[in-house]
Order: sequence, then structure tokens, then C-alpha cells
Amino acid sequence: MVQNLLQISQITADDLGKLIEEKINQAIGKLNLKQSDDDKQFYTREETAKMLNISLTSLYNWAKQGILIPQKIGHRVYYSKSEVYSKLQINS
Repeated sequence: MVQNLLQISQITADDLGKLIEEKINQAIGKLNLKQSDDDKQFYTREETAKMLNISLTSLYNWAKQGILIPQKIGHRVYYSKSEVYSKLQINS
């Protein structure tokens, strides 16, 4: 069994706080992704594009134009459920 060990030497309180915050955000992102579609608060780029029936390129362009604002969780990009559903209503 492999254990992850962290040895801390000469790290500022701010850097430690940022490291902890990043790990917490990653854990929250993973929890949101494991929920059912009804309970999800965020969708991946692929899920969002499929729901809106657009390509990933169009989704990227929408983000650049401010039509649909992405959220970063950790190093990944997600779209909030409320924004996706608002676009679904407009496009219907």
C-alpha cells in the first residue's frame, strides 16, 4: 500500500492556505461530478455541449463572447446548472 507523504519545510502560511484551498476545491468538484444529473450543480464541457446540442468549439466561442460563463474548479472547467438551463430555455 502506497501512502502519500507530505514533508513541509519553509512554507508560508499563505502558501499552505492556498494549497489546502486548492485541495478542498478539487474534492468538492469531484463530489459534484459524482452526483446524479438532478443533484449536479455543475456540468463538464462535454455534458454542457451535448445538452445544448452544440459543438465544443461553439461552447468555447460562447464562453469568449460571455454568452455562457464557465467556472473553474481546480484546473478544470465546468458550467453551472442554472446557466445551462437558462440557455436551454432561451434556445427552446
